[in-house]
Amino acid sequence: MELVNEYAAIVRWFANPESYPHRPDRVEHVETHISHVFLAGSYVYKLKKPVKHDFLDFSTLGAREHACREEIRLNRRLAPDTYLDVVPVVRGDNGDLSLRGAGETVDWLVEMRRLPTELSLDTLHRRNELRPEHIDRLAATLVRFYKDLPPLRLTPEKHRQRYLSHIRGNLRSCWPRGTICRGEWLSACTAFSFSSWGCSPTSLTIASAPAALSMDTGTCGRSISA
Repeated sequence: MELVNEYAAIVRWFANPESYPHRPDRVEHVETHISHVFLAGSYVYKLKKPVKHDFLDFSTLGAREHACREEIRLNRRLAPDTYLDVVPVVRGDNGDLSLRGAGETVDWLVEMRRLPTELSLDTLHRRNELRPEHIDRLAATLVRFYKDLPPLRLTPEKHRQRYLSHIRGNLRSCWPRGTICRGEWLSACTAFSFSSWGCSPTSLTIASAPAALSMDTGTCGRSISA
């Protein structure tokens, strides 16, 4: 409970424009399933949630710091001018929070330069301004990037098993009471996921609890239980 209260206090603090050294006029708060993102003037700050899922573990302060540093390291390869720094959230002796101040580090942030919203692909698409040359330039950049990377030491079977484990995790995430992901819709999505990997599910049974979720992967010749 103490961690929950501490984290909630940090989120509230970042929603206040006066919390930032550059004093933005307003702060736009966007929440995702694993992060809180604060658009504050010309900068963006990402605060990772203290959560643990099948595909990630942000449950400790050290894990969140490591994830922030990895995000900076990896994304600077394509966007060095956008991904700026890993910033500590500090609580001083007087109990006040600050960025990069003196005191105890209570969390970590990814600091980014804010990009023009009007130039994002989704905005251009909505305005019917997205052109083939935009996609061509993006594709060419990614081709050059991936061409220079060393091959990943991962066998096809390990890659397949990793993907199927994500499907199991998605099922568990979609199952909590009150979710809209139920019945035929969830079955169809899961069957499609298997089919995309060359599997032809002959049956998909969704029982009344996540522990009972099971999938017969048909021509894959395997049964996977969540």
